[in-house]
Amino acid sequence: MVIKSVINYVKYKGQSSAEEVSSSDDAIFEVEKAKNERAKRKIAELKLAKMNGEVYSADTVEQVMTEMLVNLRTQLLGLPTKLAPQLQNVTKEEAYNLLTQEIEDKLSELSEYTPSLFMDSNELDEDKAPN
Repeated sequence: MVIKSVINYVKYKGQSSAEEVSSSDDAIFEVEKAKNERAKRKIAELKLAKMNGEVYSADTVEQVMTEMLVNLRTQLLGLPTKLAPQLQNVTKEEAYNLLTQEIEDKLSELSEYTPSLFMDSNELDEDKAPN
């Protein structure tokens, strides 16, 4: 009877260990599944926000901002050539006003931001395409 009891005990322990491993694997699977679903939800939310014009591609923002700033730089560097003839024989106050007005005009062009500048039509077309 002792031998039978030991054999039964070993069988029982073997089944318990297998069940523990199985339940542990199930728990890990559920955690991974939850992480996967969370990632899918975040991706879907980002795509929706992009379609609604609430977020923009970093590449597109960089391209548009670089273009705008290069344009501003070019315009500001062109001011001396444009204004030199106008600044001859004027008072300091008139020169100050003229320079200030020109700089403000250039900066106001920069402030004419519209969200459509950051919309990448290629990305929008990809998002609307059926998967």
